[in-house]
Formats: sequence, structure tokens, C-alpha cells
Amino acid sequence: MTAKRKPHATGGSVHSPASLRNLIPGGTTAPPGNSRAMTHGGKSKALVADVSAEVAELAAAIAEIVPVKDADGSAPAADTLALEACAVTLKRWRSVRAYNALHGELDAKGNVKASARLENELKRAFDRDLHVLGLNPVARAQLGLTLAQAQSFDLARHWQEQGGDDA
Repeated sequence: MTAKRKPHATGGSVHSPASLRNLIPGGTTAPPGNSRAMTHGGKSKALVADVSAEVAELAAAIAEIVPVKDADGSAPAADTLALEACAVTLKRWRSVRAYNALHGELDAKGNVKASARLENELKRAFDRDLHVLGLNPVARAQLGLTLAQAQSFDLARHWQEQGGDDA
């Protein structure tokens, strides 16, 4: 003989009427572009989906300060994707940094929150983007050496020194 189960204190499988309120036809739904549940937005596609103007503005601001320019004074066209990636990373990093400033980087137990780790990850990605564009001291120094070597390189003299003067 099996023992009969006792019903749960709330009545077993009986649900609260409020738990199904969101399923009522004609009930309120989340508006388009809902970000109610977004916390820091560091991994959110919605954060950068409709901000192409803002990303373009950030990319343009970064493009003004890149050390390598085309003849017309603008950033090289080859750097367009790197500039955009840098702008997107900057936007995400700022969002997570603002969230952490407001909510803290440690939880109640003193552990580092995932958002704090994400902020550090985005900061490293932003630093890499700046390096690629030549916007930090080390990158500028490396770029300066490379540009100076390229400008002072004389192919005819190099061939002559190598003994490859066939002309």
C-alpha cells in the first residue's frame, strides 16, 4: 500500500491568479525595443542596434585623432571597420562602467560581480582597439618607427648594397 501524498500548503497545483495575468488576451505587452530586464547592457545587441548615429559619431571623433591620415586629412578607408569596432566597444564599456558605478562591483558576499569582470574584459578590448589604431603611446612609438623606416627606405640603394643592380 502506498502512502497518499499530502497536498502542498498553497493547495498543491492551484496557481495564484496573478501568475497567469500576463497570458490574458488583450493584456499589456512589452513595448517594442523593450529593455526592462537589461542590467548593464554589456552584451546587449539592443544597446548598439539602433544607435548607428551614435556609433558613427564616436567613430568620427576617434577618426579625428588617429595618427595615420590620408592625403585629405581623414582617417584611411581601410580603418573604417576598426574605427567602428572601437566605437561599439567604447559604448559598451561606458554602459557597463556606469552600471558598476551605480550598483558596485562586489555582491553582498564580497565576490566580484560578473558585470565587473565584463567591464575589465571590455576595457582590455578597448585598449586593444586603441592599439590597433595607434592611439596609445606604445602603438604610436611602434608606428613612428615603422613610418620612419618606410620613409627613409631607398629601394635603389638597398639593391645596390645587396649587389642586385642589374640595370
